[in-house]
Amino acid sequence: MSQNFDRGMFKATPIIFMVLESHKHKIVSELDSFKNYIVHTQDNIKDLQKKLEDKMSEELSKTSDDEDLFDLHEYYELQHIEFHQFHPTTFNNSTLITLFSFLETSLKSLCDSLHRHKRHKIQVTDLKGNSYIDQSRKYLILVEGINLDDINDYWIKISNYRKIRNCIVHNNSKFFTDKEKSIDKQNLYSLISKSEHLQIDKENGTFYISNYIYLLEFCEIIETYMRYVIKQIADSSK
Repeated sequence: MSQNFDRGMFKATPIIFMVLESHKHKIVSELDSFKNYIVHTQDNIKDLQKKLEDKMSEELSKTSDDEDLFDLHEYYELQHIEFHQFHPTTFNNSTLITLFSFLETSLKSLCDSLHRHKRHKIQVTDLKGNSYIDQSRKYLILVEGINLDDINDYWIKISNYRKIRNCIVHNNSKFFTDKEKSIDKQNLYSLISKSEHLQIDKENGTFYISNYIYLLEFCEIIETYMRYVIKQIADSSK
């Protein structure tokens, strides 16, 4: 026996909502992978540091000759710099740079999808801006017409991370650039000194990321910002 269905009961989900949900799922999933990677790598670095310290203590305890002791101290001093400074700094810096690139490409990809599916005449690259992240924000406000005022605090945080990222990329973490001013009068000094996860090397006029929590916090900032943006787009599309 055939059964008649009321087609009005089944409303097709507009494609834009599926697109937005896909973007959100991808962003959250990749950020979870970033967080796991950060924690796992930090654990590995700590494990290597402990093994180095244990090995150093063992070898020093078995050595009595002054010349051999000197050589051992010299060797392990270099090893200490490698495992306690070079490895953590290189990992933290490269991860911050990668996270910022992830945010930038996620925003542009989202705007490109809006351009295709909503058939906006303007593309992200048609707008002026120093980077995709600036162009994408303008696109969301001017073309998509969403209000981002309520999440402006997170945009300020993103902008501060960008300043740190740019100093790492373009100046090898050296923020002491104006020699006519003292170190505490340098442009980035206030931003760096206020963070408990950034440390200043006053002798070299540089800074470094001292705690991986700085990276995890950036992951949370990105997720909160992108979730809000996607929700605003969805609400305005209803």
